[in-house]
Amino acid sequence: MTITHRYGEALLWAEALHRNQRRKGKAVPYISHLISVSALVWEDGGNEDQAIAALLHDAIEDADQSHESIAARFGGTVADIVRDCTDTRPDAAVGEKEPWLLRKTRYLASLQNKPLTSLLVTAADKAHNAGDMVLDARKDPTMWSKFNAGLEGSAWYLLRMHQELVDRLPESRSVHLTKQCKRFFPAWPTKSWCLKANQQKLGRKAIQSAIRASNSNSFHCNSQASTLCRIALRSSRINVSSVDRPPLWRSRLASKNKAQRSSVRVFACPPLAKSAQGSNPPRSS
Repeated sequence: MTITHRYGEALLWAEALHRNQRRKGKAVPYISHLISVSALVWEDGGNEDQAIAALLHDAIEDADQSHESIAARFGGTVADIVRDCTDTRPDAAVGEKEPWLLRKTRYLASLQNKPLTSLLVTAADKAHNAGDMVLDARKDPTMWSKFNAGLEGSAWYLLRMHQELVDRLPESRSVHLTKQCKRFFPAWPTKSWCLKANQQKLGRKAIQSAIRASNSNSFHCNSQASTLCRIALRSSRINVSSVDRPPLWRSRLASKNKAQRSSVRVFACPPLAKSAQGSNPPRSS
């Protein structure tokens, strides 16, 4: 595996871009996350372009860079991977971010169409975030309040992310790391989380767009993103029937067949191993 001066240049540029940023709720320099993600990519068999993209994977989203500015320095391959790791709209203004639930639902729906080269970097990013959350929560269970979606929203996103990535990258070390962290998250976000998300002014159009994005690429009979958004719609007295739903979704949801009902439970976390039961994992209140 070849390493050139490009990697060192990317590391220096990443440090300059994120120099004044810190990990959320901590005094830890943000560059630590970027280095960790890049290390996971190397260990997962990634090449130099992927490792460089890992160092820069938040440059568009959090450092006011563009696909063009990254391509000018490190080439189109790196720039494409960074763009694939970004959940904001390509045409969004610098610094503009849409509601959290809309961005995450749309990004989950897009994973099936992303190349494996990009997914390897995404998997490393989510693996490091998941591990960091679990370790922080074991020391301070109140740490979830620093995240926009809290405990249940974060759990939903990481569970769905793992569900998508494990099919595309079954041998990935990062995907397996995320699986190990998954046991410390609750099995299902509750209605209270979705109501909270709705109170954060997601808005009718944003929620309906999220539902369509989820339904269009959902291979499970009860898409969790759809469920969350529909509860939010009901809490706002919005006509849920006005949102398009595929006939297959309706027929499967209405079915009382035991085998079909069991497929809904793919989101449930496995029981804690005996070695983990005494470690006081974080629990939702």
